[in-house]
Amino acid sequence: MRRLLSGLLSAASLLAVLEAQPVAGPGLNSIRPLTRGFTSDHSVVPCFSPDGAKIAFNGRCSTDKRDALYLIRPDGAGLEQAYCGDSPVFYPAWSPDGASICFNAGTSLYEYNVNTGRTSRLLTDAAKWSATPVYTRDSRKIVYRSPYGLRSYSRSSQLSARLTSKPADRQPAVNPNTREIALMSNNDEGAARLYLIQADGSKRKEITPHRGSFAHPAWSPDGELLLYDRTVNQRCNLYVVDRRTGLETRLTSEDSAAARFGCFAPSAKTIVFVRQDRGGQNLFIGDFQFPPPGPHSLSPDTLPPTPAPQPPPSDTQPPATDLRPPLSDTTRPGDSIPHSAIRSPQSSDDSLDRSRYKIVIFSDDDALAEEFMSLLRDKGYTSPESYVAPSPNARATIKHNDAPDEIVEELSELVNLHLNLQLEPVTDPQIPETSIYINLP
Repeated sequence: MRRLLSGLLSAASLLAVLEAQPVAGPGLNSIRPLTRGFTSDHSVVPCFSPDGAKIAFNGRCSTDKRDALYLIRPDGAGLEQAYCGDSPVFYPAWSPDGASICFNAGTSLYEYNVNTGRTSRLLTDAAKWSATPVYTRDSRKIVYRSPYGLRSYSRSSQLSARLTSKPADRQPAVNPNTREIALMSNNDEGAARLYLIQADGSKRKEITPHRGSFAHPAWSPDGELLLYDRTVNQRCNLYVVDRRTGLETRLTSEDSAAARFGCFAPSAKTIVFVRQDRGGQNLFIGDFQFPPPGPHSLSPDTLPPTPAPQPPPSDTQPPATDLRPPLSDTTRPGDSIPHSAIRSPQSSDDSLDRSRYKIVIFSDDDALAEEFMSLLRDKGYTSPESYVAPSPNARATIKHNDAPDEIVEELSELVNLHLNLQLEPVTDPQIPETSIYINLP
């Protein structure tokens, strides 16, 4: 089903003229809005078509009852609704051959045929749920998250194979020119980090050995740059790291809002991303400028070897060159920090007693709630009084009675990272001081 949204189109075009934001130097220049008035049941996620002509994204405007699949041109024109079903749509991914868009709806994966406009359900026998799909570079398979780790779905045989066995593995990003897959997961301390694996799930390595919360990796078209969002001191911005030099560059400067879910255009000249704030979750686009290696780069003696051009996938493909993303908590947009600035993980002086808090998770999906409760226990929320109950309403909330900000923020971030939900904090004096109620609609 398609319908042209002329009203929103006019508003987006006008807003692009009024609110274009020029930014000087390396990073994202001339950031401008593409949509207005969108929000989401989960998170708005954009992706470019392989020819760069359109951007697919999920979202809900004022006339929608739930998230739908939308298409829009990079200039903000031609906004149209491509699909809207009984369940909210989220995490769309465009196939490299341009023929299909895979997305989540409810607990399963669906595929939208760009040419016919028809939608078909995949993984009809999937256990519990599946999420965050992405196509392999030959468009023959779909890598997705399951309750048991990452899996690979063959579009021809309609069978799935296990890639990883860690339930926290999610948000895979397939390198377009190598056999690598970047993904988000949690380390032993529960912190969100980025990892690399090979296409068969082997040779796992962490590539973010420093503080901050990392999410939503995305490769550049040539596979040499890795884009991601990183949260430091409760501020989320886009960063990119160059695998050839080990330089990390901060691209955005968000204080009250959050810049997330960046995606390169096929030309690598622009990046579309989502700005999340109290006004909703809307698409913005900026002109991408990245500094070439220069005096600020690593010296030749410390640079990793530049990878040779990669042949098509094979079982004998050699291991990929290690990414070495550097660190700075005080970088500004356009700053590039060499690998020598990487800081080892800081020892934790966290004195919070998580075990004293009774966590009640309200959800109609018992399996999902129990799995999330298990994750919280691993994090230290071990109160034996915690339990799961049916959801009383459709609001995603975290209710508490003057609980410490660190506890509320940590729980909210865990829900956002693992379930892609934004929790609304609610203070309720009728709740016991050591109880926290999380509602997952």
